[in-house]
Amino acid sequence: MGRYHSAGEITWLPLAIHAGAFLKFIFRDYGYDVDTGMVLVADDDVQARQFVKAYCQNVGNGQQISSWKKRRNYPLNYQCGFMTIKVRMAEEELEDFLAEECFLPVVVCGGVLPDFLKGRHYVFRLSQADLDIIHEKEFLDELEAFRIYVVENIEDVCKTLKELGSSIVIGEYEGEESLRRIYGFLVAVGTVYASFLRKARTQREVVDFFAKYIKEVMKALSLMQDFASGEMLKEVVNSLVWKYLDEDNEVVFADVNYINLKAGTAIEQGRALLFDENYYLFSPSLYMEICKPLLDTMSVTELKRRLRKDGIIYCNSVDHTVKKNLTNVCGATVRPRFIWVCKEILLSSDNLRLEDVFDVEEGDESNELHR
Repeated sequence: MGRYHSAGEITWLPLAIHAGAFLKFIFRDYGYDVDTGMVLVADDDVQARQFVKAYCQNVGNGQQISSWKKRRNYPLNYQCGFMTIKVRMAEEELEDFLAEECFLPVVVCGGVLPDFLKGRHYVFRLSQADLDIIHEKEFLDELEAFRIYVVENIEDVCKTLKELGSSIVIGEYEGEESLRRIYGFLVAVGTVYASFLRKARTQREVVDFFAKYIKEVMKALSLMQDFASGEMLKEVVNSLVWKYLDEDNEVVFADVNYINLKAGTAIEQGRALLFDENYYLFSPSLYMEICKPLLDTMSVTELKRRLRKDGIIYCNSVDHTVKKNLTNVCGATVRPRFIWVCKEILLSSDNLRLEDVFDVEEGDESNELHR
């Protein structure tokens, strides 16, 4: 079944894609089919490609689609088709692909969700845990056993789906009405998978799995509105910054009010990250280096526009930077440009600030900066 990771969460998404695609043609007969495909947003384009490649190679019912205009590859009705978003990919092509009904279409996006996909499709966050689990032999063996169970017990599966309509988990749904259909689809996946688990697991294990699965499904559905309003980009940027700094990329971190010689040199070299009470000030070249994984699917200009639109950065210029008055170690006033990132965007999952975790340069109070 899905594996558990931090905070007792379950890696439900690969299971939902696999079982949902394998059972899609059966779900249709009982009213649990989806009306459009799924959209997955990974941390970056590399992670997106890795997931699609690993799923198609390891899981067994995935097919990679490079273009939907020519339709050279057409997945079977028990398969999912994966299309990874590329730069300048036409909106019409993606919409046509997601509207396919004869298989489960899945669009995978690296880092930034295109505006036209917001609020119109079922969008889910693809995590590193989702990528890791599709390399685990135990998980893959269980999926193979599940497929055999479905084929050999199709009458029982149909009976389970027929009875699902009168269940509490369907009848007492209290979420957004617009998400009722994808909710029913995902509940059907979990219900059939639970019936499979009953063949070899204890009742406690089955009940525990289903409760965790439904909890994570509801969590994912509740986040869809946040993703549409830019919350997903905030989460991705947060992840990229913490990952970059964790890798010790020789970034000089300093309080804007106390700059020493080392910090001053880093500012000149574009390797400085400063902070005040409300913002983190990144050297523009440094920030774009951190966000480089997002540039596989959009230009620098488009990324900066999205960052500003979604409230991640503050700026007052065409190039999305803001000047900051500083006094260098020689006593001269300089006005370098920085990309100003709102501090709350970069809080850790434990509500820690960057300066709570990473080493901050100790400055000289005589070098206080002028705002």
